Amino acid sequence: GVLKKAGAAGVEGFPYTDLLLGRQVGGMGAAAVGLILAGGLFLIIRGVISWRIPIAFLAGVAGTAALFRLAGGSAYAGPLFHLLVGNVMIGAFFLATDYSSSPVNRTAMVIYGVGCGFFTVLFRIWSIYPDGVVFAVLIMNILNPLLDRIRPRVPGKSGKEAKAA
Repeated sequence: GVLKKAGAAGVEGFPYTDLLLGRQVGGMGAAAVGLILAGGLFLIIRGVISWRIPIAFLAGVAGTAALFRLAGGSAYAGPLFHLLVGNVMIGAFFLATDYSSSPVNRTAMVIYGVGCGFFTVLFRIWSIYPDGVVFAVLIMNILNPLLDRIRPRVPGKSGKEAKAA
């Protein structure tokens, strides 16, 4: 996309309200960021999905984009741009929260979401693909069995006693 060809200077002219309202070029449904966000919030409020993965995903995207922006200055687009373009909202609310491949442990959910956001920005910046959401979710799905092994410590127990509990 524009980010790959023109860099951050090429995306600075995009009004964020247009990006939020879907007045942008994008895949079918991916451009309507405001509607996707509303649908995702509806799923969270109804209790269909946990809030941990989407919020951690969005925080991972924003945090990683902010670090790149701080380190590279105007060579990289800012966090808000990364949040409002591509498939980030679809990935955060619908792909990463898939029951069959997302973690069930609360701590693992946060790590999984942040990892998805981190890899999304890395793929956007350094790969040949314009959007890395699907690849980021796939990488974190591979790590999911390891993440699900993270268990909170049982208070008052240590070592083998905590594992048995």
